[in-house]
Amino acid sequence: MRVEVPEGEKLAAKTMNPRLGIIGGISILGTQGIVKPYSHESWKATVAEGLDVARAQRIDHAVFTTGRRSERLYLDAFPGTPQLAMIQAADFFEFSMNAAADRGFTRVSWSLFFGKLVKQAQGLAYTHAKTHPVDFARLAAWCAQAGCAPHHQPEIADANTARQVLDLLRSDPALPALLSLLTAEAAHAARAFSGGRCQVTHAVFDFDGARLA
Repeated sequence: MRVEVPEGEKLAAKTMNPRLGIIGGISILGTQGIVKPYSHESWKATVAEGLDVARAQRIDHAVFTTGRRSERLYLDAFPGTPQLAMIQAADFFEFSMNAAADRGFTRVSWSLFFGKLVKQAQGLAYTHAKTHPVDFARLAAWCAQAGCAPHHQPEIADANTARQVLDLLRSDPALPALLSLLTAEAAHAARAFSGGRCQVTHAVFDFDGARLA
């Protein structure tokens, strides 16, 4: 029996295959043609493979995203970014930074939303919402340090979600200072996870897709 996919090579270009070094054909997988690496080890292996392919193409600037949406937003903001540089790292903050440094990447960018930025600023090695929550007391302290309105402090400390905090601070003139503080803290943690081997920048978006920093 022979199985064929009309325009398979063209369709493959729209999948993750090229980022994994699979060129010139399309995989036939199950009923939907999609494999999702749900386990931690398989996801880490996918991150490592993507980095290997990028380095093989002499790319020295890796762009980690927390998912497809943050990837799309980054590419919209920086349209010249090579597709092979984009790595969906999900919640694996420490692992991704260490893996990038081990492969000789000198620059790393993270594309993420406000909540993940706060968690990276906390220095969490893994940032999943279920197991590694936002420290709202610490976030309130950062808000105070950035000069946010004092009357917001109790609400921030008692908040349930990072989105709630961001909405609260929308009109606060100190929001840019807070974002600068958080990105500096997150970059410091990222450099530490890389053993000081990578320069790190962040592209931060709100939950509606607007770029914050």
